[in-house]
Amino acid sequence: MPPSATFGARYGVRIRKRYDAVKRLRQESRKCPYCRHEAVIRKAAGIWYCKHCHTTFTGEAHGYSLKDYVFPVQEADFLQEEETVLEEDVEE
Repeated sequence: MPPSATFGARYGVRIRKRYDAVKRLRQESRKCPYCRHEAVIRKAAGIWYCKHCHTTFTGEAHGYSLKDYVFPVQEADFLQEEETVLEEDVEE
C-alpha cells in the first residue's frame, strides 16, 4: 500500500504520486560516499549522517547520489574558520 493511501481520494492523483515518489526516495537505504556502507540516515533537509563512520555531510533535500559532490560538514566548518583568519591577516 503506498504512503499516500492515507489520503483516500483527496488532493488529486498527481500530488499523491509525487508524495509517494518523495517518500520512497527518502526511505531508500543509501551507501556512504566515504566508507561505502549502507548506513546513511537523513538528519534534516540536506543533512545526511553515516552511522558506521560517523560522518555528517550535505546532499539534496530528499536524497543524494554518490556522483554528486558531497562535502563533509566538519570540513566546511573548518574552512569557514580558516577564511576568517585569512581575512583578518589581509586587513592588518
